[in-house]
Amino acid sequence: MSSTDSAAEMFPLSPQQRYTWITAETGSGCSAVSGELTIRGPLDTGRLREALNGLVERYEIMRTTYQQVAGIDVPLQRIGAPADVVLEDVTEEDWRSRLAEPMDPAGPPLRAGLARREDGVHTLFLRLSALSADAESVGLLVESLAGLYGGAEPDGSAEEPLQYADLAEWFTQQIDDPDAEAKEHWDSLARNLGDLAELPFKRRRGSAPAGADAVEVQLPGGLREAADRDGGTVRGVVLSAWAALLGRYAPGRPLVVMTSQSGRHDADLADAIGPLARLVPVLFDGEPDASLRSLLREVVARDETAAELQGAFSPENWSTGGSADLAARASIGFAHRVLPVLRTNEVEFELSRIDAAPHADLELTCEENGESVRAVLRYRANAFARSDVADLAVGLRSVLETWIADPATPVDEVLLLPADLRRPASAPAPVGDEPEPVHERFARHALETPSAVAVVDAAGSHTYGSLHASAQALADQLVARGVGPGSLVGVLFGRSAGVLAAMTAVLETGAAYVPLDPALPSERLRLMVEDSGVEVIVTEPAHADLTALLRPDPVVLGDQRRQEIRPALARPADLAYVLYTSGTTGRPKGVLVGHQQIASYVDAIVERLGLEPGLGYAHVSTLAADLGYTVLYASLCTGGTLHLVGDDVLRNGDELGDYLTREAVDVLKITPSHLSALLQTTANPAGLIPRRVLVTGGEPLRSELAVQLAELANGCEIVNHYGPTEATVGTTAHRLRLADLDARTASVPIGSPLGAATVQVVDGALHEVPLWVPGELLIGGPGVARGYLGRPELTAERFVPDPLSSLPDGRRYRTGDLVRRLPGGELEFLGRNDDQVKISGYRVELGEIESTLRAHPDVQDCVTLVSTDETGHQRLVAFVVGSSDRHEAELHEFAAARLPQYMRPEAIVALDAFPLTANGKLDRAALLRSATGVRQSHRQRQVPPRDTFELLLAGLWTQALGKAVGVTDDFFEVGGNSLKAIRLIADIRKATGISLPVSAMVNASTIEAMATLLRSEQPGDQFRSAVPLQRSGALSPFFCVHAGGGGVLGYLPLARAVGDERPFIGLQSPGLYPGGSNPGTLVEMAARYVEEIKSHQPQGPYWIGGWCLGGIIAHEVARQLVGAGDEVAHLVLFDSDAPVDLPSDERVGDEPADLQSDVSDVELIQRFAWHYQLEIPASELESRDAEARLEHLVRLVQAKDLLPADAGLAELRQLLTVYRGNVSAAMRYIQQDRPRITTPAEYPVTLFRAKDESPGEDLGEALGWEEIYGSGVRVELVPGDHHTMMVPPQVPVLARQLADLLADTESAPGSTAGAS
Repeated sequence: MSSTDSAAEMFPLSPQQRYTWITAETGSGCSAVSGELTIRGPLDTGRLREALNGLVERYEIMRTTYQQVAGIDVPLQRIGAPADVVLEDVTEEDWRSRLAEPMDPAGPPLRAGLARREDGVHTLFLRLSALSADAESVGLLVESLAGLYGGAEPDGSAEEPLQYADLAEWFTQQIDDPDAEAKEHWDSLARNLGDLAELPFKRRRGSAPAGADAVEVQLPGGLREAADRDGGTVRGVVLSAWAALLGRYAPGRPLVVMTSQSGRHDADLADAIGPLARLVPVLFDGEPDASLRSLLREVVARDETAAELQGAFSPENWSTGGSADLAARASIGFAHRVLPVLRTNEVEFELSRIDAAPHADLELTCEENGESVRAVLRYRANAFARSDVADLAVGLRSVLETWIADPATPVDEVLLLPADLRRPASAPAPVGDEPEPVHERFARHALETPSAVAVVDAAGSHTYGSLHASAQALADQLVARGVGPGSLVGVLFGRSAGVLAAMTAVLETGAAYVPLDPALPSERLRLMVEDSGVEVIVTEPAHADLTALLRPDPVVLGDQRRQEIRPALARPADLAYVLYTSGTTGRPKGVLVGHQQIASYVDAIVERLGLEPGLGYAHVSTLAADLGYTVLYASLCTGGTLHLVGDDVLRNGDELGDYLTREAVDVLKITPSHLSALLQTTANPAGLIPRRVLVTGGEPLRSELAVQLAELANGCEIVNHYGPTEATVGTTAHRLRLADLDARTASVPIGSPLGAATVQVVDGALHEVPLWVPGELLIGGPGVARGYLGRPELTAERFVPDPLSSLPDGRRYRTGDLVRRLPGGELEFLGRNDDQVKISGYRVELGEIESTLRAHPDVQDCVTLVSTDETGHQRLVAFVVGSSDRHEAELHEFAAARLPQYMRPEAIVALDAFPLTANGKLDRAALLRSATGVRQSHRQRQVPPRDTFELLLAGLWTQALGKAVGVTDDFFEVGGNSLKAIRLIADIRKATGISLPVSAMVNASTIEAMATLLRSEQPGDQFRSAVPLQRSGALSPFFCVHAGGGGVLGYLPLARAVGDERPFIGLQSPGLYPGGSNPGTLVEMAARYVEEIKSHQPQGPYWIGGWCLGGIIAHEVARQLVGAGDEVAHLVLFDSDAPVDLPSDERVGDEPADLQSDVSDVELIQRFAWHYQLEIPASELESRDAEARLEHLVRLVQAKDLLPADAGLAELRQLLTVYRGNVSAAMRYIQQDRPRITTPAEYPVTLFRAKDESPGEDLGEALGWEEIYGSGVRVELVPGDHHTMMVPPQVPVLARQLADLLADTESAPGSTAGAS
């Protein structure tokens, strides 16, 4: 393209032209709009050339060129003189091969070619620069061309046509000064789009070569008739069908289609030539169960609104401004054109085809030509694969066929996959012999290898022979109690080998076991026992008392002996166990699983994983759910060794890794969230990988974690396993291969079916859906459970006839899980289609939580939602509405007594009413927005840290929970869970060197309690004086020395308010730590702190500060640093008096000058209390003896939450000792050790002085510091007195001034700040 410095006689581009230029993907060229005319009859090529030249002469845009001008980001347009159009003789193949070539903006905007097809039939090809024409222009030009060829001007052509250069300015004015209604419409649309949907199979940019392609849509007949019947147009019907189809790929989320509006809605513009068309967004967010007919009405209304207000819409602003991300996700288009058929002088001109580069990544173009309708899907090859676009074409035809046949069909029930294209996910395997029951396999191994180790628990190793003997003896006792086929027996055990003996014993009797977890609330256990009607409960001595409360006269596993040889009572058709899962009615529901189901599963998983006899298996999940049955039964049925890992070990990454390595464990099954927490807290992540197979299950495996696991695998096979309890443990499995992961999926596929299982992905009408379309997963095959205990209606609803089954009574289970099939045939898990969710691997029915809370007398209604934070962590939030005051703490206690921990809401939010959408439905999105940042605590205020133990833990709590909490807030009530507890315990170990079991969180679930526990464990020599009050920041730290009391928590409000660009580190008196003592002199004290400072920051420059007496110590610290050759960037003093000679009744820092001599206990306590802003009259102290005075002081400071709850007389004496020692050291420093005063200072000094404190005549405005540092001391006044300057509401002012001061020093000329 040519370039010129002169813009004379050149015109700016219109908004449409600018957008075309900016979005072009053709390098320096311009995309083209092409038309194909079929000309029938005796063609006079000379007259045709004249007609083409007439177009150029009539329309200025047909002789407009575009030139780049220096300093302007887009070209300007120049109108040239008319020139003859070159009509080339071409072949169809040759011309069409040029369609993708860019056009030269500086060259002729119209090119033409003529091809002879047969006698009397020609094809005229037109190529126009997209800067000079849109698709509608092609049809208008053809009409004009036909008129010129016939020798007559087109209708109305006697008038000078509107020229595009004149329109361009008007279009720009519409954008710059839009109609208020139109502006608000488009602004509102951009603001309220929210979570905009994208097609799931869209490629990531750069994953495929650029270019454009197209797929023809085979449209059904009868479109015009259907449009007339439903009061629409062909445009409306096809656009509605397009919206319906796209919505099926991303249900429940708003969808935007960029519709091409001709720009010729005004009658004066009807015949205008040039790029008038605009891409205008139309939002579709209708209900998925709406009918096709109602969707048509909605789509037509929104399309008409977009057409009416199109003049004010700027596609350029939409795509390049604040909505750039929206534009990228809204890159789906629609265009509709009417192609003319004209006849003149026995020659017929039929515009048979228009080709244009897609305006979006994917665009549906509908063309009406006479009686025919044609549709084409044009797409960018770097955004979509042809096979996926071809599936869209098939789906669009199916939607239109359904529309024509039955427009009342709900959108989510439209058949998308014709019968001839359905591809079953799996075919049923032939039915063979019934599999051997699991307890018989275990018994066989016990007889063949009785000395082999079957189970390892906390008590040691248990052989197959001993375990089997215990099971047989227990079975005898159960039979004697009347247990047999049809009976249900409760099994209540901790993580011990006894549970396996109990389970197999029950199976031996022909009865079924019901696992009961002793960790569950007693109320929930009672519900399970009542619902199942268990006749007897088997337990171990540790839980005998609990069991007796649930069912009298339990069987306690102990010294049972064989009584007689019994015949085998269990049959393959018998029930094996009943597992309870969450239920929507507030009561858990029991799933009935038979011997055949669990045995079939074991066969399938052993085969898929290639499990050999004798391997070692680790069980790390609850024994009351079937997640761990993968390893439990695989181990016992193949002669392996099952390790029942202890609770403390399975929650500690280092300990579990050591265990797996030490015990040479081959197979581990674990939930991704549990494993992720362990990986984050261990120093040896590779230790958590077993030797042979790592199985993840219970929840989606995110791709990020999968990559990490693959890097650690070292030959271990990683398998992602999926399956609901109703299909017996697991149904599908996927072997992880990083090379096979699709970047378009967020999680690892759940794989393909195991064994003889079958899977189908269906819509609401149970129609199979195409690839990538979300649908409900249906499971068939031998693993499908019998149903729900005592719930015939629910069983009939969820367990439906299976047409794929070879058995006459075969059923398939409707999982309620949303999945989609990927191109390779495997399944990807997406979530749920109901209120059931997975939390930490547990199934949770939100309805059960809601029903439980509604049972509280103060709750009228309840809604429970899952809120997900930026890290992907899910938490349960319950919203309640009631008629009287609700106490959230009471509701938490109410829920805790009835729900297991994983089902308890982390937050309960009381509302006056639930928010509703415009159509009166519950506004769940508004509730989720209100849940962001909700902190659940029934306390009126947060109690801040009161010593360095609590300060350290507060930082770790904040890191684990993502929010600040008070020291008395319960970890599990403010958002903590077992996985976060694992991370927290690991962080505590890293920070203190103390290893605590995760179980410590049960009895020490507050910062206050945990600090007490740490104090009892911590040797004094592990503590340092440097205490990080604010850890984050890339700049060099600011070090602040303690005041007279020795602690640094007084700086905490300032540290938090000053910002996170620079760490804020307090220097605390070592005498406050257990076993610690203060240095004898202030010089020694400063030397100790210099060492601490250098351990954090080996080289200067250093920022040093101090409050009160701390200012004197900070001054000595700075002096020693400079004396050692280090640079001090700034010394900052906070209302601190200088260490200068003063009369005996003056202050030191803020202390009375006579504290170096003996002071009465009353005066000492009064002065100490002053530091805590407590005024204690002397009369209150003088009437008490020494011990009583201290007890009185303890009560006062604890009442204000100023000291930890466990602090007593001993701790207070320590504080008073440190206080007296610090002040005495300061006095000796002034009188004996203070170095010779020299001025000027070698570093800047700033004093922040409290406005409400009088400096005194002897000290002056600089509080005496000018005697040391000269006139260069900078004095800044801040609001408040000596104490209140450091706390809200005054501290933000001090923080702002301090931050500005440090920033100024950082950027001062010659400063090396931040370079250390």
